[in-house]
Amino acid sequence: ARRSGYEGPLDIEGFRSGIDPATRAPLFQPASPAFPADHPDDIFWDNSISPSIPGVDSAVRAAIVYDGNLVVGGSFQAAGDVVASYIASWNGSAWSSLGSGMNNSVYALTVHNGDLIAGGTFTTAGGASANRIASWDGSAWSSLGSGMSDWVHALTVYDGNLIAGGEFTMAGGTSAKGIASWNGSAWSSLGSGMNGFVRALTVYDGSLIAAGYFTTAGGTSAGSIASWNGSVWSPLGSGINYEVRA
Repeated sequence: ARRSGYEGPLDIEGFRSGIDPATRAPLFQPASPAFPADHPDDIFWDNSISPSIPGVDSAVRAAIVYDGNLVVGGSFQAAGDVVASYIASWNGSAWSSLGSGMNNSVYALTVHNGDLIAGGTFTTAGGASANRIASWDGSAWSSLGSGMSDWVHALTVYDGNLIAGGEFTMAGGTSAKGIASWNGSAWSSLGSGMNGFVRALTVYDGSLIAAGYFTTAGGTSAGSIASWNGSVWSPLGSGINYEVRA
């Protein structure tokens, strides 16, 4: 309208108007509908638990099934009307806490040897010292050795051992840069580890895959993602040029 020289009224239905703070020129953007249009696939979403059953009061960062229940971890301190410090369990109809929970956020969950494993930024679990990683046996929390020197971001199981990835450089008092293995009684490193941090773990084609933000794994060039075959690290092609989170 401005380019054409038009100076009359404008019908801005369907647009939001504003002023550019730098140029003071008017701005118009399409207005989002108050309610999105129905989508045929919405029939597959189960809304039966919400909003009639409230969720948690802050971010959920990890979820897993343990002992037949859904377990979620994150930055919340309440689940429904239950006090649940950073971790909670849903049995299909109600929330419950797992003991007294943690003193800080949970970022990762997995199951190892029948126990629920939680990793994150916390330093206590169930009121006991547990540095960034802890084990729940269904009734109580326990530490895994002396834990990690810094945050745990990811957990998985590989070759029967628990694998933790994160920003730590020590695991159980042992040098372990960004990734470490727990055999049920002690922590060990996976080679010389990474020169950065690990945010995601999985198992693919018989190998452990670690991803995050690093440029070397085991001293070998690896752009933010690498494969461990049980003895050495290998890159996945030329890797990825920035951080991997999942």
